[in-house]
Amino acid sequence: MSLTAAQRDQLLALIHSGQKIIAVKRYREITGVGLQEALYAVTRLADMEASGGGSRTQAAAPAPDPRKMKEAEAAAMVALVAGNVIEATRRYRQHTGLGLKEAKDAVDVLSVVHRSEGRVNARLARAVMEKVFAGKKDEALTLVMSNAGYDDTEARALIRNIGNMRPSVSSCAGGCLRMLVGLILLAALAWFGLRQGGVL
Repeated sequence: MSLTAAQRDQLLALIHSGQKIIAVKRYREITGVGLQEALYAVTRLADMEASGGGSRTQAAAPAPDPRKMKEAEAAAMVALVAGNVIEATRRYRQHTGLGLKEAKDAVDVLSVVHRSEGRVNARLARAVMEKVFAGKKDEALTLVMSNAGYDDTEARALIRNIGNMRPSVSSCAGGCLRMLVGLILLAALAWFGLRQGGVL
């Protein structure tokens, strides 16, 4: 279904204000599609806007067939149960035709569902992940405890696992800085050795 310019602008306004979940809900109201299809369409809409592609009245790319999405989830889950995230992502892409990032994001959601043994559904997993990746861990904790029946210890363990899916910039900063300093020291030692040996 094509979006009108007004509908597209409304969705983009929600996305830009950090209300992607509300944008997905609004897209479902406008089009009548399922959650997964709406999430895919809103993500594509945001990506197209960020890259400057598409006209203002162009509709978001068509969402994959819901039956294909179910097949993709089932195939990916088999690979996840076997502990193979890469294979899960490959199977998800194979069934849906989605790009690597979209497939990886979907598999991350399925991974949370799998780890929770079904106590966290895909919708809740996605909402919790958005909170964690936005740095709102307390809100994510409340969401898990109030919707999945987790106690504090279980919820914190789940939040930690989700946080480990995408290393933060700060966690890289220390390690990357140490590596950079180490490389500079090695280069300086090599230069000093060459100078002492009369090569330079």
